[in-house]
Amino acid sequence: MDISDKLEWGPLATFVPNKKLPVYNWLYFKEGFSRELVFNLLDKFKPSRVLDPFCGSGTTLLACKEKGVPSVGTDQLPIARLASRVKTGDWDPEKLREVLAGLTKVKFRRIPYQGPFKRFFQKNVLEDVLLFKEEISKVAPPERDFLLLALTSTAMRISWAWKDGNVLKVKKHPVPPFRKFFMRRAKRMIKEAVAFQGTGKTEVAESLKSVGGKTVDAVITSPPYLNQIDYSRVYSIEDWLIDESSEGQQYLGPESEGKYFHDMGSVLKELFRVCKSGAWVGIVVGNAYFPQEDRIVESDLKLAELGEKADFKAKEILVLNKRHALQRRTIKRGELRESLIILKKE
Repeated sequence: MDISDKLEWGPLATFVPNKKLPVYNWLYFKEGFSRELVFNLLDKFKPSRVLDPFCGSGTTLLACKEKGVPSVGTDQLPIARLASRVKTGDWDPEKLREVLAGLTKVKFRRIPYQGPFKRFFQKNVLEDVLLFKEEISKVAPPERDFLLLALTSTAMRISWAWKDGNVLKVKKHPVPPFRKFFMRRAKRMIKEAVAFQGTGKTEVAESLKSVGGKTVDAVITSPPYLNQIDYSRVYSIEDWLIDESSEGQQYLGPESEGKYFHDMGSVLKELFRVCKSGAWVGIVVGNAYFPQEDRIVESDLKLAELGEKADFKAKEILVLNKRHALQRRTIKRGELRESLIILKKE
């Protein structure tokens, strides 16, 4: 297996390039990758159907739709599934405008709330969020999902919540009026949905087990990194806003390196099941550093090894980014790679 630098792709392994792209930026997902990385892998793999088993906010699925390639995504995180469905949906703009117009007529009333997320919102913002949340719950699907994503992205933009690694913190700052901001954002989303060009059929599911055997010929994904983020905690406000909660952790956790790789081994076996013969797999992953033990874990090499144990052939590892492993934030203790692992089912 060859290991080589592909540092020019490094900026593409972040969500930053998506922040200015219509539809892609409907929900900011800090841990995601860019549309251009997916485009590059579609050119490399030339698939007829793509799977992303950790689809996050739907970048892989949306990029596939834009290129006319059918795709399927799964994720345990409710807000991820909602965002993926809404971003890749085919929308009737007149129906959306009709239900949005109905929300403009809603008269203010207070909705009681004493839950744990109260501290993340200015009082008047929270009151409007709760009111619109209740009114949107009365809208029939699929338009309800569209409005829920607009509500969630608006609420998070003007909240005081600050995602600091694995922790949600309060960072107070001046915020605009919720109603005006929400209406402007929802109208922009409708306009962008109409303008978006894409023909690839997309599906979103909760579990890999719902994907049929030998039905995809490419996988493009990025699992949660070892020792990094508990998504169910960091995105708990978003899941509350859509009246959902995630079940457990997403194959991650600083508490158990062994569990992480055990779970990822199970995922790779499932990927082998759903992949056709000749299918390509691209996995973006970062290595981990445990400062208490002063130990680097080379996750890319370990996952490539687990891929081989699942009967894939590990073809190459492309190093996208390099950074220092830091102890006490300042002491350099080695180098961490962020890599793209390429596997093939032969």
